[in-house]
Amino acid sequence: REQADLIRDDMQSLLQLIESQRQATDNIAQALTNVVNLAEENNQQAIAMDSRSNSLNLAADDLKRIVDEFKFD
Repeated sequence: REQADLIRDDMQSLLQLIESQRQATDNIAQALTNVVNLAEENNQQAIAMDSRSNSLNLAADDLKRIVDEFKFD
């Protein structure tokens, strides 16, 4: 009977360890999901900034052209 109690205690300890590892794995998976989401958001922001930068460059070119028309030689 004592042997059975020891085996039962060992099994309970093992189950607790497995549950702990499962929780750790879930936490790691959630952290990785958060990193992926953040990377996707950063990528979208970079794309938007690139688009705005291109628009600003075009506007600057237009403004330069207009200013050049008013220059007196």
